[in-house]
Amino acid sequence: MNRDEEDSFLRDLITLIDEAEKNLPEIKVQTVNLVGNTGVGKSTLLCFLLGLRPEVLSNDYGQVVIDFNQTESEKIIIGHTGSSCTVYPNLRKINGINYWDLPGFCDNKSIAQEIVNFYCTKKIFDSAREFKIVLVIEYNSLFLARGKNLAETLKQLIEMFPDQKSLFNSLSIVVMKCGNFKFVNENFINCIVKLSQENNEFEIARPLINMLSECPKKIVIFKIPQNEEDLNDMLRSEIETCINNSRYCKMSIVNSFSYKAKLMIEKLVKYYEAEVEEKMHDLANYLIKIFSLEKDLNKLELGKNILDEFLSHINTFSRTFDLFKNGLKKLFENFIECKVLFDAVDDIINKLCIYNNYRSEISSSNILINCISSIFKARLAIESYIYSQKVAIMNEQTEMKEKARKDQVKNFKLEINALEKVTTDQKSSILNLEATIDNLKIEKNDAILRKKHKNATKKKKYAEEIAKKNDEIINLNEKLRALTSQKINDSCKIEFYAKDIQNQNSKINELKEKISILSTQQSKDSASLKIYDECIKKKKLKINELKKKNSIASELNLKDSEIIKQLTNDIEIKNKKIQEYEKEIKNSNEQLQNLKISCNTLSKKNDQYTSLMRDAAEFNSIKRLKNGMDNLGLTYKECSIF
Repeated sequence: MNRDEEDSFLRDLITLIDEAEKNLPEIKVQTVNLVGNTGVGKSTLLCFLLGLRPEVLSNDYGQVVIDFNQTESEKIIIGHTGSSCTVYPNLRKINGINYWDLPGFCDNKSIAQEIVNFYCTKKIFDSAREFKIVLVIEYNSLFLARGKNLAETLKQLIEMFPDQKSLFNSLSIVVMKCGNFKFVNENFINCIVKLSQENNEFEIARPLINMLSECPKKIVIFKIPQNEEDLNDMLRSEIETCINNSRYCKMSIVNSFSYKAKLMIEKLVKYYEAEVEEKMHDLANYLIKIFSLEKDLNKLELGKNILDEFLSHINTFSRTFDLFKNGLKKLFENFIECKVLFDAVDDIINKLCIYNNYRSEISSSNILINCISSIFKARLAIESYIYSQKVAIMNEQTEMKEKARKDQVKNFKLEINALEKVTTDQKSSILNLEATIDNLKIEKNDAILRKKHKNATKKKKYAEEIAKKNDEIINLNEKLRALTSQKINDSCKIEFYAKDIQNQNSKINELKEKISILSTQQSKDSASLKIYDECIKKKKLKINELKKKNSIASELNLKDSEIIKQLTNDIEIKNKKIQEYEKEIKNSNEQLQNLKISCNTLSKKNDQYTSLMRDAAEFNSIKRLKNGMDNLGLTYKECSIF
């Protein structure tokens, strides 16, 4: 095969795989998969299990063939020539269970069909949660060439599922086209046991055959019918029971290709490698575009961390396609804008997983290294963009801080001015308080001196009066003593003097009361003096507090002198902007004034036009109207506007 033929073959092969992909639904539940060589009767078995009405016919060679009545839309093609008629797997649901009719193991069409068949088979087995395997074989394969075809079938099945224990658990066997009506499942077991002992081609399958020999219920015989009545519900129930005797399992399927197919798959894998590298390159460019449109630094950092996690995960551990797919899935969860590219890459990786696992792990690792190289380059570009964004944000933050600092300096300046004003007011109030206190002290001292002097003069006066009165009392007593001798002779005078003495005593009592009043006033004056002293102390405390505030204001004034200078510059800039705004407002006012003038002009023209129309109506003179319009410089269109 020359280069052109290989390229043409590869294009046709890729087309077949893409068509198979479109026609192959992904079933993620439990499935029953019918496998076996081409032409053994898998499609016939599926139609029978579906319960379609059978027809037993004879071909040109007198052989019995089975056909079924089917609708064209859901028709399963059954071949009667021994060649494959199942291009793509058939999926049918029977009693709620999904049944797959898979292409034959040894498809006799082409190498391309062999490759496509395995792609479909592997995808069906991999996508199912669990599955059962129904191996369909032909009765004659037991006896032709010492069971060579059966040995090849079992060998291929075991190569696909090397774990024979799990294979046995999920396996059931249907022997089709049996013409021996006495042949039963025990006879089948005896045949394959004997063949495995006599023919070394069964060597790989001997463990499986030994397990089957102890479980004949996993085998059912489908005899050639004589008429439609032989294809009855009893046979269908027997086959379903045989399938139910197996268990659902989950196993990994291993590639099994011919030598020629492997050569073409090598070229196919290289084609998919180039495809995935191209898609990853597009994905890297798209990621760069997404990051370049994002301005939020937190989102940029989060996206970069997700990208770093993906790259470190792939770069650190063993590089496998499953690991790569899981990493891509996490990337898709965070970058849903790239869904189309992610889906394309995931589709190609799935195909690589199917066709690449017969190669070494090193080849898979090399493919993945080439795939993620574009992402590494994208990360460098993204890191550069994030760094530039950080620098821009830092510059913006610096400007904001500078603006905030200027605003703070402005506020400080206003506060300092307010403090200075308060300080000057407080200084003047302190001076007033000090003057008031001095005046109060002077007034207090003057009051005390006046009180003392007044009290002293009053006491002296009252003492003189008391002394005088005492002298008078003494004189009166002397007179009384002198008069007592004359009492008998002058009783009238004595009574007069007694009354005079009583009057004098009452005056003395009044004087004593006045003295006590003066003493209480003196105590009140001393209490008021104490109140003045307390007021003076409070004023002194306020003066000290004001002095402290004054000192704090002076310190702030010293520290923020530079800030005040910057604030003044900012204030000048703001004043310039205000002047610009005033100019714009002035221009807007001028435009508004011009519009008003235009409106007045139009209104005048409108008045002239209405007067002309009135004249035209009165004199029925169209010519006069036209002349007037010409004088105004108006057209008919302008008139219609009016």
